[in-house]
Amino acid sequence: MTALVVLAFTLALAHEPPPVRVLAEAIPGASAEFAADLLIRVAESPAAAKESAEWRADLLEQAFQLAASAPDPLPHYLRRDPRARSRINPIGQAERLDALSLQVRAFNALFDLRRERAVELAGTLDVRVGVLTCGDLTVPNPAGAFDVARHSYDLLERQVLSVHSSTQLAPAFEAILSADLSPPESRRLLTALGSTMRSLGDDDVSFTDTLGPTWAAVTHVMSSVDDQSFAAFMLDALRAYLVLHLSGSRCASPAPVRPGPAAESDILAEVDQTLSKWDRPRLSLRERTAARRVEPVRDTRHREGLFGDTLLWQTHASKNLLAQVAALRAHNQSGRPVDDRRPPEWNERLSQVYAAMAAWSRRDEPSVDDYLRERAILLEMLVDVIPSGSDRLRALGDLLAFLKSDGRQLFGNNMWASRLRSMIDTCRNSPTEWDWLMRAMLDSGDSVMRLYAQLEQLPS
Repeated sequence: MTALVVLAFTLALAHEPPPVRVLAEAIPGASAEFAADLLIRVAESPAAAKESAEWRADLLEQAFQLAASAPDPLPHYLRRDPRARSRINPIGQAERLDALSLQVRAFNALFDLRRERAVELAGTLDVRVGVLTCGDLTVPNPAGAFDVARHSYDLLERQVLSVHSSTQLAPAFEAILSADLSPPESRRLLTALGSTMRSLGDDDVSFTDTLGPTWAAVTHVMSSVDDQSFAAFMLDALRAYLVLHLSGSRCASPAPVRPGPAAESDILAEVDQTLSKWDRPRLSLRERTAARRVEPVRDTRHREGLFGDTLLWQTHASKNLLAQVAALRAHNQSGRPVDDRRPPEWNERLSQVYAAMAAWSRRDEPSVDDYLRERAILLEMLVDVIPSGSDRLRALGDLLAFLKSDGRQLFGNNMWASRLRSMIDTCRNSPTEWDWLMRAMLDSGDSVMRLYAQLEQLPS
């Protein structure tokens, strides 16, 4: 009888699915973007490496298809210095939960397991970049579509022939140059793209924000070809493209942008030098003068989740809180001190911060949105500056509670997941904080937080 009981117990354990499969079955109940992200992470986890390649490939294919339903079709970045010359590289922002970023991640993981199917799925990518206005603070990045397409001539040709935005030019050129193509194939695609560029008259924001990368890509093409007449063709196409935009409608003043290394005038000076070297006329004053200037109209209520917006911190209460938290950081020049070595005055400053935050309310700010964004920044700053110990666990708890309550509505799922992942990474190096965070996420009552915690706790 004992032997039968042991045998039955052994058989029951043998038929119990491993935790990684149990988790994978629970994920599709989440919204599309979370489900896709989690399935990709599960498929790439050490626990999944013990399962069959076919099972992992099925998860990735499911993730690719779910990602298509993500609310945000493309990744966006805060407008750079309009003249920054660095090339637009294929996206590598694993935290982004827009459709394209998720599908690129799923494709890259699936490509090694089920290549033909991955290429077939990539053929369904339909990238449409909208027209931007002078008031837009962000610019879409469609580079991922070209990063995927370079694995197949047919895919790359399809993407190249569908270029309709300046944001696509640089990644398209770079994809052609990096793809494994025959010389005739490469020349055919470069010719088609050069012809598109010549007559591409899209919006000024897309043109201006990608001027540097476009110029870098064209010079890369010119230096990569042996045929001087073809290099001249590409330079002529660029000149026509520049004149079309520089002499058209342009934005009167740039939106808040990040600093960059080059001004538009510097790049145009380089273009003029190159034109002269190739016996082409320089850009004339008339060709560089806008036909009209358009004033940007911005909706100050919509911040795109960008904490750098200068419209924040306009009230005495918010400015005072920001200064107090900054003062805590200033007193820790050598990094966060260990918990038992903090001077008494530092503890007193922290108590004053918490007292001020408790007295601060949504009514103190121009809008609820302002208050919530400022509060999120302050909570993250506190987590960053408070040393390990009970006070830091309190700060982590406040931040997690904020993400659970107001965070999803404030950030949207895309940035919310990024903030949660950042919080998880912050706690990895402390066993105490890690154990606390995993328990807190599992007990949070938030189904997505629970799934991410279960993913982190999969056996390796």
